[in-house]
Amino acid sequence: MLSAIGLGRVLFGLYLILGFSLGLAGVLVLTGLALLYAGKFAGRMLSGKRSATFFRYVPILGAVGVTVLGIGIAFDALWQTNLFR
Repeated sequence: MLSAIGLGRVLFGLYLILGFSLGLAGVLVLTGLALLYAGKFAGRMLSGKRSATFFRYVPILGAVGVTVLGIGIAFDALWQTNLFR
């Protein structure tokens, strides 16, 4: 928008913002619908004791994975500051 203002083409900048916003909204809506239907499909296909046990532990494993990655990134950042050398 700032470039469009600098070039004296404010209306063109507004059209670009409108087009980008509509495209982004469309992608987000379609992604949400795809996830909604995929969740319903997965619920029908994976209904059983074994899969229920697996899906009970998936959030815990995800949280542990994110925590380990975060700790690794933090140690790498500290290592690059030469504090531990």
